[in-house]
Amino acid sequence: MKQKLSNKNNWKYDEQRTRLGDPFIMDLYHLLQARTIFLEGDHERNTVHDYFIRKTPFGSYLLVAGTERVLKNLYNMRFSPEDVSEADVILSNMKLDVPEKFLRYLENFKFDADVWAMPEGGLAFPNEPIMRFEGPWLKTWIIESMVLKTMNSPSLVATYASQIANIAQNMTLADFMLRRAPGDGAAISLSRAAYIGGFMSTSNVRAAINLRIPLSGTMSHEFIQAYTKITGSETNAFVIYGKHNPDNRIYLIDTFDPPQGIKNAIKASEILGEAAKAIRIDSGNLVELAKMARDLDRSKEKFIGIFLTSDIDIDAVNRIVNSETPASGLGIGTKMAAPSNPSALGGVFKLVEIEIDGAMEPVIKISGDEVKILLPGKKDVWRRSKYGIYLQDIITLAGEHPQDGFEPVLIKMMKDGKIRVKPGELSEIQKYARKNIESLPLHVRRLEKPLSYPVSISDELADLKEELIKKAKKI
Repeated sequence: MKQKLSNKNNWKYDEQRTRLGDPFIMDLYHLLQARTIFLEGDHERNTVHDYFIRKTPFGSYLLVAGTERVLKNLYNMRFSPEDVSEADVILSNMKLDVPEKFLRYLENFKFDADVWAMPEGGLAFPNEPIMRFEGPWLKTWIIESMVLKTMNSPSLVATYASQIANIAQNMTLADFMLRRAPGDGAAISLSRAAYIGGFMSTSNVRAAINLRIPLSGTMSHEFIQAYTKITGSETNAFVIYGKHNPDNRIYLIDTFDPPQGIKNAIKASEILGEAAKAIRIDSGNLVELAKMARDLDRSKEKFIGIFLTSDIDIDAVNRIVNSETPASGLGIGTKMAAPSNPSALGGVFKLVEIEIDGAMEPVIKISGDEVKILLPGKKDVWRRSKYGIYLQDIITLAGEHPQDGFEPVLIKMMKDGKIRVKPGELSEIQKYARKNIESLPLHVRRLEKPLSYPVSISDELADLKEELIKKAKKI
């Protein structure tokens, strides 16, 4: 049995290390089947794979995020000498023969396929290819987990954020999800997704540095606890913070008693002789406390804004808006990092076409569950609009052209592994996302009981699907 390459169990080694293009962002079956495909001599057989969703996570649309990260991973994907050795160890320890030619193949691996995709900030609907990968089977197969991991969570967060932004109207929205986000890294991709969805700032310092997203933050309960103990009053704690942070005077008023905390924040502003930027309410009945706070300072001479936090979800945002709460901003953390219903996006990656005897042949997957029956073949997505409003989409077989008025949705972003598009400015992606959502009919993008956006399939695609289902049932 082959041994581990080296002992990594020391305090200088970070077991969470990742890099752009890390080929081992894969499940075991990718490695096993890559070896099998290679040994069968089918690794260069051409295929087409689709990434798509079967149903929208909230409401009636998906806001696409993560496309650029997928392209960067594909462009940089290489097996380092250590990766090749690790693959050898894994397969050998499973008592599998590992030919030298397979290891050399991994050593020389480069993703040189074509990629068609919806741009970030675009809208996707069920069964539409969001990304399409065309190229050698082995290379377009082992990327599945990376694509799903890179697209699913960001698209879920971007969609959730966009719905909150749509409801919150003119309130400022801050991403506070760092401490609740999955994993122990900086969750930069999720902060990026929230910004694409319409949030204006983040408390995540690393995300702000990397992405140039505006930073925002308030103060902690610990600060109030400590300086109340040190100085003898909550008011003094506010004054100390305000004195040292003149441009960020946002007083957290619920450490002990929220109504008294509001009054103490007012006293702190009187002592400093200047209105606070805002007060923050992080517990209790947010609506009632916000109204109480505004009643105590209607002229906004003591605090200008009211910032609400406390595990706010999309339903809470809706209640806050509908109750005419005098809030100027919201900080969303836990529910942004892990929305409910669903808490994960069920995006899938499926083979839809494969080369047989020199010709590309469509394939299908059928199921007892109607929603899981695959649309076969290489496909395109087209969208029709009128007066700036999206009316309908149609999914066709590649090469079909629907009637006038339909525009293609997929863009060729990679040719032979070379990226053909420029990275988008994040602010422009956000504007593009907002424009797309505003182009949906109101009855489609509303929160409560939205109607489905109409997506049809062409007659040719429908006929192909039925033909392949009949053939599959005879196998």
